[in-house]
Amino acid sequence: MRSSVFVILVLLISCINKTQNEQSSSSSENAVGLTEDHDPLKDSKESESIEIHPNREPIQIDHLNLSDLSSSKWTCSVAPGCTDTLLLNINQEGREYRCEMLIDNKIIYDVRYDTLFIQEYGLVSEIDASKGEEVKYTYKYVLINESLRMVVDQGISEFIYKQN
Repeated sequence: MRSSVFVILVLLISCINKTQNEQSSSSSENAVGLTEDHDPLKDSKESESIEIHPNREPIQIDHLNLSDLSSSKWTCSVAPGCTDTLLLNINQEGREYRCEMLIDNKIIYDVRYDTLFIQEYGLVSEIDASKGEEVKYTYKYVLINESLRMVVDQGISEFIYKQN
């Protein structure tokens, strides 16, 4: 009986520590925004190419700046009859429509080192919309052969946004 109580106590403490660590990392991720002086690229090289696979040639990244993106529309076919859309306005704000989830969210964007950073807003609470919106996701895109390509941990995403 005593050992059972001890095991339950250890498991409970472990769960509490894990939850606190997740909350701590989540809040620190949400605290970093495009409007702050934080530069997510400060530890990376200012290279003009990204290596997708170690045995292949690097991909050449095209120059990207804010004036090229202002008032532009980009679409990406994610499935037959299903197209995601990025609308980038003049004031570094815009909308992102995701057809598979049928959502249309506000975004803000910025360009640093030829990389497009997009922060997507979403509801704080799906149950109570009156609680407002917060930054839910941050994405990075690069311009390759006149197409926006998302930068992911493994290199470059297969999804291609073409300008309309």
